[in-house]
Amino acid sequence: RGHYNWETAQANAVRTKRKKPGNRSVDKDVMEEAKRLLVTEQWSPEQISGALANDGKYICHETIYRMIRKDKAEGGKLYQHCRHRLKHRARPVGGRRISIVNRTSISERPAEADGKRFGDFEMDTIVGRGNHGAIVTLIERSTNMLFMRKLKKGKNAIELARTVIHLLSPFKGHVKSITTDNGTEFACHE
Repeated sequence: RGHYNWETAQANAVRTKRKKPGNRSVDKDVMEEAKRLLVTEQWSPEQISGALANDGKYICHETIYRMIRKDKAEGGKLYQHCRHRLKHRARPVGGRRISIVNRTSISERPAEADGKRFGDFEMDTIVGRGNHGAIVTLIERSTNMLFMRKLKKGKNAIELARTVIHLLSPFKGHVKSITTDNGTEFACHE
């Protein structure tokens, strides 16, 4: 113990790689078995993957989902044997990308905004579970003073801009810069 031997390590790695299923193409017989279990037993792809792994046949549950989606796209009926009929697949949040007009790169932030003078703020949002509800946070960099406010309409750019104006109105004339990330909620930065 305590001594590294590269030959032993390599032999162990090769042995482990042989044992694990890894990134291999799936055997057609395993795919057919997965289809059979889906249709006859009404099992979920996760259950099918686990049951087949117990028999030494490896297939990832995502591979089974892909097979079902492909079958559905080709007019097949495998999806009808899924409990949820592929309805609850998580969709990417946000939809199409929106470019922020007249945005300034953080590399162009003035050196004076390094946290030594009053009036330089950093702003971000905190989003609730399931993308419901949001809070805007503003931190004044020299004093670490924190301002927070709940946004009534979530990450809506117009409402966020109004909220920030209201939060910073006591410091009117003293706000030098506000640094944000490139989130679309900051699109109304001007």
